[in-house]
Amino acid sequence: MSSSDEEWNEGFKHLRKYVSENRNANVPVSYVSPDRYKLGIWLLAQKRSGARLGERKVKLLRQQGVAID
Repeated sequence: MSSSDEEWNEGFKHLRKYVSENRNANVPVSYVSPDRYKLGIWLLAQKRSGARLGERKVKLLRQQGVAID
């Protein structure tokens, strides 16, 4: 697994925790998790990347309730 995949998986792990706790994927851009992970910035970058992320990652994000093109 590449370091970029590891970084993506770390962000996705934080997203899943956020969704579990908040019951939605509406993460404010300014949101920083208790362990100081900048989830809001990470999610914004994923949304901006859109289809360039690849089908698998887009599907995983959509399953968490993220609106992504």
